[in-house]
Amino acid sequence: MGQQQALLMWTGLAFVLFLLTFGFLAPILLLAYIAAFIGGAFLVVYKLHAIKESETMLHRITPVTQLYCAINGISQVVKGLRKADNDYKRDKRLTGSNIIDEQLQEVFELAFRDYIHDWYFQLSDHEEFLYNVRQTTQSVIITFANRYSMLWNNF
Repeated sequence: MGQQQALLMWTGLAFVLFLLTFGFLAPILLLAYIAAFIGGAFLVVYKLHAIKESETMLHRITPVTQLYCAINGISQVVKGLRKADNDYKRDKRLTGSNIIDEQLQEVFELAFRDYIHDWYFQLSDHEEFLYNVRQTTQSVIITFANRYSMLWNNF
């Protein structure tokens, strides 16, 4: 009986310290967190089982050859869309002066080659990001040139 009383007293002390440390709402929240964790685990297991079950039903209904043709069709559509995306149009005008624009474009190309292409092509091979960065940088330079020309014309 002495060990059970000691165990009960230590458990009671731990519970009281838990309440004093974390507040009186903590046991309710702890139970809610445990229930949410268990419910999430059941949901994941159910979802995985449902996916496997739907795949087996799909294979029973549809022959494998039809599925293979559908997958090939989708990949051809994706390839066509990727080809269409590569037709980016670039406007090389920046300041309005051809001499300055050519030099700025050269600096621009070197900066992209040295600082952006190196790390970006390790992440992805899509060029849309690079196109957007170019367009944004170009609009910043155009805005700066316009504001500077307005300032210069005032003097």
